[in-house]
Amino acid sequence: MKSWLVLLLLFASSLAVAQDEEGNEYDENFEFPETKTVNISIGLGLGLDYGGIGGKLTFVPTPHVALFGGVGFNFHGAGYNGGVIVRLKPDGKVCPYLTAMYGYNGVIVVDGMSEVNKTYYGATLGGGIELHRSDKRNFWNFGMGFPLRSEEYKNDLEALKNNPSVEFLNEPLPFVISVGYHFGL
Repeated sequence: MKSWLVLLLLFASSLAVAQDEEGNEYDENFEFPETKTVNISIGLGLGLDYGGIGGKLTFVPTPHVALFGGVGFNFHGAGYNGGVIVRLKPDGKVCPYLTAMYGYNGVIVVDGMSEVNKTYYGATLGGGIELHRSDKRNFWNFGMGFPLRSEEYKNDLEALKNNPSVEFLNEPLPFVISVGYHFGL
């Protein structure tokens, strides 16, 4: 027991006598640098990153990287996505970015055939621009994504194309567009 007490006292005294090797003295005028504020925005918009027609919460831990999650209505039900944004010129009024996300990236909705309506999930890669106002807190977001759609989606779509009772109003494009307006918190 005595040896533990001696070791504890030696350890505590070694902490008490530690000093700077360069001989720097205490500066009573030293000020700690200001902590960076957390940059968070809420956006309302259209597109995969907004869950269809919905909202997106964006968290920017560093100027060049942002994380986001979006929830909305995708004409079949709730759509959601989450991902990362790499911001190429974060201090500019126009900030180009690259993005990768996972979540819903395809929907099939056929009037009168609810049994074939389905939401499909997968990755989407893309990019876009943020157009910042002078206050830098609020901005427009315009993006384009390229969904990596599943074989299941492609097979279901092809089966519907071959069904004579289904009339296609529009073919899905190989890309998607998103637009939204963000409010800084």
